[in-house]
Amino acid sequence: MIGSLFTAISGLNVNKEAMTVVGDNIANVSTTGFKSSAMIFSNILNQSLTGGTEAVLGSGVQVQGLREQWDQGSLEPTGSTSDLAISGRGLFRLRDSGPTGTDIYYTRAGNFTFDADGYLVNPDDHVVQGYDISAGAVASPPAALPTNILVDLATTATHRSYSMGEDGIISGVNKTTGVREDLWQVSLFDFPNVAGLTKYGGNLYAQSSDSGTPLVATGGVSGHPGMGKVVAGNLEMSNVDLAREFSKMIVTQKAFQANAKVITTSDEILTSLIGIKR
Repeated sequence: MIGSLFTAISGLNVNKEAMTVVGDNIANVSTTGFKSSAMIFSNILNQSLTGGTEAVLGSGVQVQGLREQWDQGSLEPTGSTSDLAISGRGLFRLRDSGPTGTDIYYTRAGNFTFDADGYLVNPDDHVVQGYDISAGAVASPPAALPTNILVDLATTATHRSYSMGEDGIISGVNKTTGVREDLWQVSLFDFPNVAGLTKYGGNLYAQSSDSGTPLVATGGVSGHPGMGKVVAGNLEMSNVDLAREFSKMIVTQKAFQANAKVITTSDEILTSLIGIKR
C-alpha cells in the first residue's frame, strides 16, 4: 500500500512538470521562430514479484527528457526587407554583441535590423554573420565553405541604399558607379542533431557535444542542397499548435487528478487497516 502512495507521487511530479512545458509552449505561441517542446516519460521498475524477470512491479514514472519539435513554422510577411525567414532546414549564425564579442549563437528568429553602426543585428544586438560575395566566397562555393571566411554583415562606406533580395542576398548601390551590386549572403547552418543544441533565452541556441559541429558540407548558404532558403521580408512564426497543446493540457490535468485520487484512496485503505487493529 505504501508503494502505491510513492508511485502516485511520482505521477504528480511528472505531470506537474508536463503542465509547465505545455504552459511554456502556449505562452510562446506568438514568439518568432519558437519551437515547441514535448516531455518524454519513462517508467520506473522496482522489484520482481516472482524473483525472476517475468513479472516486474513498476514503481512509478520519471522524466526521461525534453524534446523540441523542429517542425516548420508558418511564414508571415512583415513588409520589412531586413526581416528574414528560413523555409526548410538551417539556422542563422550570430556573433555575440559588441566589437569584441566571440560567443557564437544560432537562431531561427530572423527579426533583424541595421543598428547605428551599420551592423545587421537581432533585437539583442547580436551581429548576423554571412559570406562576402564581393570576395568571391559564394559565387563558386566549394563542397565545404570554411567558417573562417564568415564576416559580420554591415554597411560600408562605398555603398548606399541597401536592400535584402531573394535567398538573403544583401545588395547596395555603388556610390561611384551607381550600379547595384551583390555584397553578402546571409549564412545558414545545420547540425547532425539539432535537438541536441543548448537552448538559451532570446530565441538563441548554441553548439553542444550532443548537437555535433555545424554542417557546412552542404554549402552553408541559402538554397544549396540539403539547406533551406532564406525568404526576405518574412518572419517564421512559432510552430506551437494550440489545439494539440490544449489536448495535452486536458490529458495532463486528468492524469494529475487521477494520481491524486490514488493517493486519497490509498490513504483510505491505510486508515481502514489501522482501524482493524483497534
